[in-house]
Amino acid sequence: MRHKGILTALTVMIAGFAIYSQASPLPSATRRAAQDAVQAGVTWATATGARLADAATKRLGLANRTPASQAATATPPSAPAQTGATPIEAAVKGIKLSSRYTYSFEPGTPARVRTAFTQAATIYNRAGVVTLTPGASSTFGNHITFGTYTKPIPDDQPTVELGEGGPAVIYSKLSRTGVNHAKAEFNAAYQGAVKVSVALHEIGHALGLGHSGRRTSVMYPMDEGRTGLAPADLTTLRTIYPNN
Repeated sequence: MRHKGILTALTVMIAGFAIYSQASPLPSATRRAAQDAVQAGVTWATATGARLADAATKRLGLANRTPASQAATATPPSAPAQTGATPIEAAVKGIKLSSRYTYSFEPGTPARVRTAFTQAATIYNRAGVVTLTPGASSTFGNHITFGTYTKPIPDDQPTVELGEGGPAVIYSKLSRTGVNHAKAEFNAAYQGAVKVSVALHEIGHALGLGHSGRRTSVMYPMDEGRTGLAPADLTTLRTIYPNN
């Protein structure tokens, strides 16, 4: 048993060198993929261990953060959220998230909705902070589901809800490492809601951006038709995803 333990330790050391060392003979793309796989495994193992401990002690385990979805509106709210930097959604504060996301569409999502969200995802990719690529949802990876919902707003209401979005984070209390399975949707009750500017806003919520009091921000509660991220938006994204 002692020799077996030594061999196991040596195997782990060699694998670690091959994956993480700059002097590794492995191609950089292969090392990066292996590192991502290790991170996913660590996230799963930590979360699972914490969940089991929570069942026994009620002190450790997985915690869920799924705030109420935020919405973009077609008329100004009574008061902006704030006038400084773009806020961070409470669900992602202090949580270590990968900057890599996959995204997919709900079955039956109209082509124009797919186009708007895809264009918005491209804008986020060009900013260079997060990476959004088409792909299926997985347990250990960040994912955003795009789609629609129908919610007519009474005529006596001062605002029209154009869409909604938000993060849904599962994380370990031990490592603060988490996975975000978010959503971003257009309100199909209003054809005018399907715009790149609204898609940018709702994806922003999905990634962890809160409402901003700055009219130059895509996270301003009223749709201003903006199709580019403001410096304040990028600063907050880098705060949430510092290791891109």
